[in-house]
Amino acid sequence: MNMKNMFNMNFISVKEILIYLLLFNVLFLSYFFLQSINHPDNTYYSIIVLMKSEQFLYSYHYEFMKRGFTGTILYLFNIVPTYKQIYYGSLIISNIFLLMYITYAKKLMHKIPHKQFFLYILFFILSPAVALHLGYDAGRFDQITLVITIVILLLLTSRSKYTLFIVPILLTIGLLIHEAFLFINIPIILAVIIYEIKKKNYKKLFLYQVIITIVIVMIALLMYGSVDKETLDLLIAKAGYQNGEYGYLSILTRSLLENIRVTLSNYTYIGVWVDIMITLSVIAVYIYLYFSTFKRFIKKNIFIFLICISPFLIFIMFLLGIDFHRWFSLLIINLFLVFPYLIKELNIQNIYQRFSELERKFVKVGYILFILGPIGVVNSLPYVSQIIKRIF
Repeated sequence: MNMKNMFNMNFISVKEILIYLLLFNVLFLSYFFLQSINHPDNTYYSIIVLMKSEQFLYSYHYEFMKRGFTGTILYLFNIVPTYKQIYYGSLIISNIFLLMYITYAKKLMHKIPHKQFFLYILFFILSPAVALHLGYDAGRFDQITLVITIVILLLLTSRSKYTLFIVPILLTIGLLIHEAFLFINIPIILAVIIYEIKKKNYKKLFLYQVIITIVIVMIALLMYGSVDKETLDLLIAKAGYQNGEYGYLSILTRSLLENIRVTLSNYTYIGVWVDIMITLSVIAVYIYLYFSTFKRFIKKNIFIFLICISPFLIFIMFLLGIDFHRWFSLLIINLFLVFPYLIKELNIQNIYQRFSELERKFVKVGYILFILGPIGVVNSLPYVSQIIKRIF
């Protein structure tokens, strides 16, 4: 299959695309508008991007380090991004992710009635974990790795002649951009590869090639990803820190065990658990509908079961980082990534055909959850928290 067919929109109308883009961007920009109202002194770009901008300083021209790929590309083109550029760059990349997701979903869900597909994409965009979250957490590398994931899934499902060559390269880039790619998105990719091999679309050698690539890159990151004091001092000076401050740069000095220790220490606070329970009550809608769609299939086929649970391997991140609600948001996006693939492989032609009345009510709830705002990053439902603070 050629590249043109791989990215074929399958007769989605221009009007529908414009509706999707308009809704997505209004929700994405909502946090920007709130900050611009609250901070008319033009500091809102820095408030939104915060310390995330420092990761764009990481670069291999100092030495090899984790998360240094993006900064190296910018360095090669002599680009020193501002807060404003980082924000709008994130907006552009997020829109690319949306368009590629629509392409991917339409390609795999072409048997679903047109109206159902339209409503499904609206359901996706309106989720607090998608447009709202990506806008609230603008400047993160997650948007880039999501685009990489979609490209890989398109390649795998298209059985393009370029797949065997491009997928290992994209996996390497994804891991070099952010090592958490290993637990956030790669489990889905591996599960799909295994299933495609089972269908004899690829040979087992392809899986070995992918695993070897992942292992080599991760060993390099674990052994050489931390920076020496000289490089750290240069980065601290460039970031403008003083008096022993490190900010986001501290990530470059932490070991795996230290990350685990810092993360586990946060679970000793009752407020953290309250926040987690609040978020779980929101994302339960999407998890429930996900399993309601596929529950009758997962017991019959171990390969389908592996694909179905692959998004949940992101729970490993709950041991490695304190961005608990960010992990929840990415979990929901992962469910949306797997959903079209399972729809196609299980030959489901009507998403809601076997839904009970309770499940249909869950769908309706899912459409209105956007009023809560984004799920959050370190704290749950930041829009709701702001409203409560203003009232009380």
